[in-house]
Amino acid sequence: MTIPVFLGLPLHIWGGILIFLLILLQVAGGMKFIKIPFIWHKRVALLIVFLGLLHAAAGMALWFGWTYIK
Repeated sequence: MTIPVFLGLPLHIWGGILIFLLILLQVAGGMKFIKIPFIWHKRVALLIVFLGLLHAAAGMALWFGWTYIK
């Protein structure tokens, strides 16, 4: 299994950037800097957890040598 490179960075790096931006969105919504309905707050939280698990699995696969970057 390989992790593809997109725009010069491996795909799991882009996933980490996306997770970071989603966490910033959660914090901004929770602190009332931006108005987000609560249902979207919950959905984004579940998305963060799901993407975080995928991101961690990709990182661990690279760390243990089960996959590589192509």
